[in-house]
Amino acid sequence: MRPAGDVDLLVSRALVPDLDGLLKGVGFRRVQALGHGSHRFYFRYMADEDLWIKLDIVSDISFGHFQELRTALADGCLGRRIALGTLWLPDPHDQAWLQILHLVLDKGEIAPERVGTALAAGALASAADPIAAFLDRKAGNGTADILLEVLLSRRFHEVPALAAAVKRQWKGSMLPPRVTSMAGQLLRRVGPRLQGRGPVVGVLAPDGA
Repeated sequence: MRPAGDVDLLVSRALVPDLDGLLKGVGFRRVQALGHGSHRFYFRYMADEDLWIKLDIVSDISFGHFQELRTALADGCLGRRIALGTLWLPDPHDQAWLQILHLVLDKGEIAPERVGTALAAGALASAADPIAAFLDRKAGNGTADILLEVLLSRRFHEVPALAAAVKRQWKGSMLPPRVTSMAGQLLRRVGPRLQGRGPVVGVLAPDGA
């Protein structure tokens, strides 16, 4: 079965200096892409299966289209992680809140195809969870409750305005989120580069393949 979907892999900041060497040893090469916060992208081509594998690894948890909403959530999420066989996964309540904040702050809306995901996450999340408490500190008391109420009552049309309000009220960043967002936009114009080489260029055949 071919893998599908997109999952960010959270690692401790202490491991970041060794990532390139470790992953190169199993066939992955890093593509450097500026303006993506702590995201590090690694690719490997599986010739036997004619399949590209991409790893999206982060050492910090940030939100917003340009990761302009910085947080200090990574260490807590790693500390609360749970084992599922050979996999380590976020605590279910952390996972629910991370999904909610991804939809609201990164996407800025609840698209029709993501309604089920939003409702499932909203049903599991609680305003008493650690990430909810963090959200209230960043965006004002009661923000987590309001967000859950909007989701669970299916008032999805209110999400864009709520997302904009949370971004305006975000507190505690060294740089204003607007400045970080502008810097991210500029850095992304540089384009991705294969580590140690020039820019990465995609070539499409007439049929789009």
